[in-house]
Amino acid sequence: MKKNLVIIIGLILIGLIIAGIIGFYGSHLTSEKSSINVQRPVVRIATPDFGTSVIAIIAEKKGFFEQEGITVEKVGVIQSSIIKTVLAKGDIDVMLGFHPDTVIKSRLSGLDFKIIAAGSDATREHPHMSFVVLENSSIKSAKDLKGKKIGEAAILTEACTYYSLSDFLKPDGLTADDVEQVTMPDTQQWQALKQGLIEVGAMHAPFSGVAVNAGGRRLFTDYDTMNGAVSLVISTDKVIKEKPAALKGFVSAIAKAEDWTNSHPDEADKIIAEGLALDPETARYMDRRVWVEHGLITDELIQKWIDEMVKYGNLKEGEIKISDVYTNDFNPYK
Repeated sequence: MKKNLVIIIGLILIGLIIAGIIGFYGSHLTSEKSSINVQRPVVRIATPDFGTSVIAIIAEKKGFFEQEGITVEKVGVIQSSIIKTVLAKGDIDVMLGFHPDTVIKSRLSGLDFKIIAAGSDATREHPHMSFVVLENSSIKSAKDLKGKKIGEAAILTEACTYYSLSDFLKPDGLTADDVEQVTMPDTQQWQALKQGLIEVGAMHAPFSGVAVNAGGRRLFTDYDTMNGAVSLVISTDKVIKEKPAALKGFVSAIAKAEDWTNSHPDEADKIIAEGLALDPETARYMDRRVWVEHGLITDELIQKWIDEMVKYGNLKEGEIKISDVYTNDFNPYK
């Protein structure tokens, strides 16, 4: 009896020792794993909406952020009218969307914005934005636009809408002052066209496709005028200095996502439509975005925008150096 008791006590002690060892190493491994997670580089961005930031949806869903070992923190949807202020304050690390003129004007005003990758491209088949009229509209040329109401997401003297419209009007001696610009989200413009509230809609992808497939007609696009309004991935000099590893991983993931999307457009459209919870009609007829190969910026791309800005008095010749505007240093395809 005593012998059996000794054996039982011994087995209990051995079990306790083994449990202690497992507990120690399990705790150590858990702690080490937590430490690794904490140390992963973090990039804060606005929650993707229908703008060019949709590429972040692809990068996440296809696992490119995970492959690069970074954590992308989405801080919520930020309106385009204030996102530049949010970036300048340091509440986000990267802003997806906008064009080179945004960075140029920001740097000249004392902000430290810098382009770290290219975003969406534009082709004849897949423009960045389209000026759409009703199929039976009498508007056929630039001179027909005089006095007409044009719906625009924002009334500006810069960016793709302004420069594309100005380029279309200029050959006929007209300017943006010769039309009536009406502030209206892209999502409302097709309905407003049908109701006669506006006569032209300045719509970006994906919503321009819905209008064209439902009885609209493209009057002209950014590709027809300024030869494509390429968008960007933008950060700041401060973030570049403080988070180089995070930006390197982010740019690499975005470049992979852009190349993958160009090679798998149909699958990409489905992922984007699902990620944005688009209605069935928009998902079916959405205008497709194309992306700059490898996300690489070129001097020619920036110079095109500088020329537009100089043409319309928004920049003086030689006022800024192209080398101050962008860097490809975080891009593995450089």
